[in-house]
Amino acid sequence: MGYGTAEARQALSLSRNDVSKAVDLLHQGDPSNPSTSAATSSNKTKKDKSEKMKRKKEREEAFARLSSSIAADDDDNLNSSLAEEEEVLAQYQSLL
Repeated sequence: MGYGTAEARQALSLSRNDVSKAVDLLHQGDPSNPSTSAATSSNKTKKDKSEKMKRKKEREEAFARLSSSIAADDDDNLNSSLAEEEEVLAQYQSLL
């Protein structure tokens, strides 16, 4: 087919050893496939990396907000009776 060993191996790796999918990747010019143009591939790779970094940062910020809003010593719910828990649950459901 005219593809190098490294390209074929990468396509197989990306397709989890599914030969049919690997051939499709090679024919389609997948951006992570080294047989595509270097400029297009590197631009898409940089874009993908920046998007991944952005999502990671957003997740970390969300986790930090969540962690800060939950006090470590906040055990109020452990002392609640079933009736009180039921009331809190009903209030919560009314907000949905």
